[in-house]
Amino acid sequence: MYKKVECVGGPCFYVEYGEENRDTILFLHGYSDSAKTFEPLKDYLSPKYRVLIPDLPMINEKVLATTFRGCLHLLMKL
Repeated sequence: MYKKVECVGGPCFYVEYGEENRDTILFLHGYSDSAKTFEPLKDYLSPKYRVLIPDLPMINEKVLATTFRGCLHLLMKL
């Protein structure tokens, strides 16, 4: 159920649950995790909230600039 959005530096992916017109909860995972970290919460939260979980890239020295800008771009689009 991943969705794709074009961002600065390439495609970004996120997962969305719940209805768009509801209050939104945005989950941000840590450095070595993925959007799957929050999957167990979707069944509990999605009936009342819109749940957005971007799959943020791992940031290292080589891709820091593009991925950081891409992540910001993704968050603004959501």
